[in-house]
Amino acid sequence: MPTFSDLVDEVVLLSKEEMEELRGILNKKLVERRRQEILTASEEAMKEYEEGKSISLKTPHEIKKYFTEIFNED
Repeated sequence: MPTFSDLVDEVVLLSKEEMEELRGILNKKLVERRRQEILTASEEAMKEYEEGKSISLKTPHEIKKYFTEIFNED
């Protein structure tokens, strides 16, 4: 498997149009990954709720902290 450095070395050899297309593909992949992370976090929260392990998040800061911790567990 190529290293990150190998990939960068190859990408810089692409034409401008190819780089723009690659950027679009990567952006879409990042959005898909983020959506999956959100789905996973919401499923985990729902599971905890159903198990009676619900938590009380009252402020946006508490909500952000809770989901940040879930995402960083992977």
